[in-house]
Amino acid sequence: MRTVAILALFALAAVAMAAQTQSQLAALLAMKARASGAIDSAMGVLFDLKKASLTEKQELENRNRTEEADGTRAVAELTQILNVAQVNYQNGVEHREFVEKEIDDTERHIVWIENRLAEIERKLEELAVQRCHANALFVQSLKEHGDAEKAITVLEGEINRLSAAGELAEVKSLADKFRLYGHLFQQDALKSFMELANEGVDDITGFQDNNKGALELQGPDTNPGQRNLKGTLVTKVLNLLKKLLDHLAASRKNLEEHEIQAAYDYANFKAQSELENVTLRADHERKSAYLAKLESTLVV
Repeated sequence: MRTVAILALFALAAVAMAAQTQSQLAALLAMKARASGAIDSAMGVLFDLKKASLTEKQELENRNRTEEADGTRAVAELTQILNVAQVNYQNGVEHREFVEKEIDDTERHIVWIENRLAEIERKLEELAVQRCHANALFVQSLKEHGDAEKAITVLEGEINRLSAAGELAEVKSLADKFRLYGHLFQQDALKSFMELANEGVDDITGFQDNNKGALELQGPDTNPGQRNLKGTLVTKVLNLLKKLLDHLAASRKNLEEHEIQAAYDYANFKAQSELENVTLRADHERKSAYLAKLESTLVV
């Protein structure tokens, strides 16, 4: 009995333990099921997170590639802009240097034009004064030539009159007056005339140096030799006076030709200067306008 009771107790205990074990097993199974669901849920979440992460990564990579391409393109565009800016800057520097050089050259050219205009004006004024002075000298020379020609004509008449009257001793005093016009004649011709007048008069007045007495000149027939001497002297003097007249005529012609040529040269120079002035003033106006345009292009 006792054994049965013990066995029954063991059986009850076993049943109780089995029931408890089964209950625990069921609880474990339920827990396992719940754990499995949680794991599945966690795995799903993780999968979704991974998928979202991969999608985001792909989007980020795509965006990065797009931005990188955009950045590369932007850098290229900026580089091109920089290169263009550098070229423009260099061109600007070169253009400014060119403009500044053009301004300098133009200003110097304008100064040269102004100096040239002033020089032409000064030269014209100087030549006008010279021509006025030269013309006054020309008129004075013409008057002196005319006076000398008149003096020679008068002297010729006096010589003829004195020769006819036998008073050739006065030829020397008349010849002395000729010295007033000495600058108009060739010195050799004037010297010959004065020597002829002096020597001829000494011969006629009686050879006083030889102490032979004064030669009588009152009568035309007293001495045929004396008449021949007077005739020879008169002829020589008149011939020499004619040469002096010829020289005066040639000198007058030379003066007139030189005066005409000088006046023509002055008129020609004046006409050419006026034409040059017109050209210079037009060039000055054009250069001044060009200078103003150049200065307006400079950016300070």
